[in-house]
Amino acid sequence: MKLIKYLPFLTLLIFSCREMEVPIVTCDAVDYTQLSQNESDFVEVVFGSEFGEEVDRVRKWNKDILIYLPNAPDQVLQEILNEVIDEINFLSETISLRLVNSVERSNFILFFGSGEDYVKQWEPSAANLIASNRGLFSIDYNSSSYEIVSGNAWIDVTLVADYACLKHLLREEMTQSLGMINDIYSDQESIFYGNYRCFTDYTARDKVFIAEFMSEKIKPGQCISQVLERITID
Repeated sequence: MKLIKYLPFLTLLIFSCREMEVPIVTCDAVDYTQLSQNESDFVEVVFGSEFGEEVDRVRKWNKDILIYLPNAPDQVLQEILNEVIDEINFLSETISLRLVNSVERSNFILFFGSGEDYVKQWEPSAANLIASNRGLFSIDYNSSSYEIVSGNAWIDVTLVADYACLKHLLREEMTQSLGMINDIYSDQESIFYGNYRCFTDYTARDKVFIAEFMSEKIKPGQCISQVLERITID
């Protein structure tokens, strides 16, 4: 099964899930009218879907993300990448992001280059989508456990020259690859904002969302009511 979400001129998300068996879990109904803005936005980020079928379970890594760079970025982008990795690691209490020096050791590919090269080398299924996007990420998750097992991201350094925009793209793709896949429209400065902006840093609320999601409280496979019982974001 594959779900594709389009973000015009910015990002594309491709999700593929392994296995077809989905466990039957009874979850409490949620009264969305009683949610705070923060709770509503958090649910939208984790469970929402702009296009395609929504998945009502948390998709999340249960192991470290081992990132391989097939073609090394320039020094500025390398420093930006290191900054993003350090910041996510600081906010996470469950897993770490680390760079590795071979594709065999990796479970995540981060590609800096043209969309055409990305399609040829890593993601043929994106061939008809790269023209209207400057970045994308793709994740594989197990449809029984909802654990993310692998993924990749692409940053277009051939058509985007502004480092602020590249930093935004890189931060957004790596953050959403954690399993916080959807956009919101209530906060224009958020890394999760759905329209194209080139803000380079997380907002204070972004950091709270990431820390909550990457805490021990949130597990792969949890449903919305279970997550709402555990988060403290008001």
